[in-house]
Amino acid sequence: MTDAANDLRGAFWRAMGDGAIAHVMMLRDAGIMDTEAMEALLPAIASARDGSPPELPIAPLGAIFDQRIDANAAPGVVGAASVGRGTIDLMATASRIVLRDEILQHIDGLDALRAEMEAFTDSHAVTMMPAYSVSAVAQSISLGHMSSALVTTLERASDTLWTAFAMTNRSPLGAGALAGTGFPTDRSRAAELLGFDGVVDQSYDAVASSDHFHALADAIDRIAVPIARWLDELTIWIRTEPSALTLDDSWSLTDPSVPQWNAPGGIAALAAHARRTSGDAAALRSTVAHLPWGPVAAELGTLHAAANQAMTNSSVLMERTIALMKDALFVNRAYFANRAGRSLVTISDLVDFLMIEEQLDPAAARAITSLTLTRMRESGIESSGITAEMLDTAAMMTIGRELKVEFEAISRYLAPRRFVERRNVTGGPAPSAVRSWLAGATERRQADAARLAIARRDILAASQLRDAAVNEAISPES
Repeated sequence: MTDAANDLRGAFWRAMGDGAIAHVMMLRDAGIMDTEAMEALLPAIASARDGSPPELPIAPLGAIFDQRIDANAAPGVVGAASVGRGTIDLMATASRIVLRDEILQHIDGLDALRAEMEAFTDSHAVTMMPAYSVSAVAQSISLGHMSSALVTTLERASDTLWTAFAMTNRSPLGAGALAGTGFPTDRSRAAELLGFDGVVDQSYDAVASSDHFHALADAIDRIAVPIARWLDELTIWIRTEPSALTLDDSWSLTDPSVPQWNAPGGIAALAAHARRTSGDAAALRSTVAHLPWGPVAAELGTLHAAANQAMTNSSVLMERTIALMKDALFVNRAYFANRAGRSLVTISDLVDFLMIEEQLDPAAARAITSLTLTRMRESGIESSGITAEMLDTAAMMTIGRELKVEFEAISRYLAPRRFVERRNVTGGPAPSAVRSWLAGATERRQADAARLAIARRDILAASQLRDAAVNEAISPES
């Protein structure tokens, strides 16, 4: 078996032990079992948990684990560990314990990527550049404004991961095979002892649900797809404007026989990895979609293998993207600034200028701008080359009089930096707007980090409570 399969088996085995310990502690708290019986059972369960699982698929492990408990138990309590529960709900509980820890680890990794993209965005809030729409130059923005779109997309991906965690962090324990038990168990207490937020409150659903895996697949897809698109955009810039962006040598491909060839092979490979990760998410989603209706215990190995594949590749994707943005991508700010005013990207603000400064109505302002733009294109002139004479000619044809606008006034108004600075609406490209929005994004990420710390604290507190009970049972005099 592979290392990944062995790791999953070990994690599953230990999680079943934690679930069995919590269940027995709950039986005592609910008055179904006395303290003496609990203290006789806890060392037997801990011994089984801390032993090595058999090298078998996940599906038969639940029954084998209970057999291990009985083999270790004193004669008077053999079989008592499974009172009020079954093998199926113990396996479903173990599955959620394993998966929730993996999701929290993934949230942590995504938090690191978000932080790196925030730093990149802040450092390029004033790096002017042209923005493209359908492969054509549209407007001037900043590189920070463009990258902030990835920041907010990854923030939504984090929200989806938290949704997957919330769906996963509910306890199935006590649902039995699917119909619960006749004993007056306290499922909420068992959930508390395992650090869950509560129970899956419908017993059939507790052992049959799989939509938390589906939610995880959606979250991974929401990470992989925007990263792939971002990497594609970087590749286009490197290919079409090689002076704009350069890469560390470790991310480039070269060939001594073709000395001029320097390809962004590392980015291309990472983009391909991102798409494979999206494919892994689709495979997990497909696995969930093809499950039969009813308890999924027999399919847990397949589900976790698919989830692990997707999360492993997603973790590598995030780590490599951090490495790229932090240490390997170099931005030629001067080149970007030069390109920011090319291809008439600021000419749309001539309409605003004519309305504000010359008090023209919108229709007249647009007509004059359109005629001026046509002439500039025919003459191959950029925005910086516009003249008062051009405007006067267009104005005579439109409103029957000249405007006598000062050239310096037009030039200043259409300068890329002024164009961007005026766009200071919420989420706009003005440096002040980018940094204001970014402060909010950072605050939300820090709130997610605090939420992550709380989730881990609650899980750890429950683990310490169980360990204390086990230690007390093993050495009551201590």
